[in-house]
Amino acid sequence: MGLMTTAAIGPLYRAGEASLLLRGMRARRPIMRALEWLSRSNADAAHRAFEAAAPDPIHLDAGYIDDLVAKYSRVATRADRRLPAEKAHARAMEVLCSTHRFAARDAKFLEIACGDGRVAAAMARAGKDITAIDISPERLSGDARQAGVKFLAMDAERLHLPPESFDVVYSFDAFEHFQRPEQVLAQIGRVLRPGGVVYGSFGPLYYSAHGAHQWHSVDAPYCHLLFAEEDLNRAATARGKIPLVRNLNRWRLRDYRAMFYRSLDVFEKIHYFEKFNVTHVDLVLAFPSIFRSRTDAFDDLIVRSIEFLLRKRG
Repeated sequence: MGLMTTAAIGPLYRAGEASLLLRGMRARRPIMRALEWLSRSNADAAHRAFEAAAPDPIHLDAGYIDDLVAKYSRVATRADRRLPAEKAHARAMEVLCSTHRFAARDAKFLEIACGDGRVAAAMARAGKDITAIDISPERLSGDARQAGVKFLAMDAERLHLPPESFDVVYSFDAFEHFQRPEQVLAQIGRVLRPGGVVYGSFGPLYYSAHGAHQWHSVDAPYCHLLFAEEDLNRAATARGKIPLVRNLNRWRLRDYRAMFYRSLDVFEKIHYFEKFNVTHVDLVLAFPSIFRSRTDAFDDLIVRSIEFLLRKRG
């Protein structure tokens, strides 16, 4: 059963993405439910070991870092390896397919934390009225500038924009970086018109396998939970790599769940999906006490990202 469930997860995620593009968000619901069931089934042994373990707040010896890196050196740990232009186009389509039922043809779009601006550029090329904000203007790519994206250097927690001035707000892979995600969501609610929607997809969440965003430092799953940070940074330096990413809020899954629950006085929940990654739960099975000392909720370890669609109440 374990092999069958593991083999089924990848095709089901691809089917979920296809269903979004072809038939919309509602068609994804049964697929996402099946993915959750398969993921939890595949992680059952690790879950039982986790629940039975006594918390032991230790770290593995730094000497094991080399072993772990070597073990995963030939594993494609990044889930998304598309070319930037391909990824940007796919994300623009994701926004459009997710929000088209709620947005008129002349809708005004706002992207929060646009990064290099390639998604906004794809939206502009699709004929959309798009404004993009980011706290780091130097990251804006030539592609975004050539597409005529209206870019504003701005902190997402303090949007200097008129109230009720956008029909659609969207954001990718940013909420796990915001120090005050709830404040960002409140600001989005302020600038959205009644009936407007916000679409977001973000991760990996901090306690998940790649929650440390460690791909350019010590690229091994759960390294930030298994080893001391100073040991990881020394190991990265020894390899000529950068230190671990620090601009993460380290929120737990329950914090995000509570944030979305509290937002329901402003927003109506249209869709909310938690996406799973149980590829590396063998490490949880091997060191359950260490993981139990980092969190008391197993879901923190296996939910890698969150996707949501909310509509502002009128």
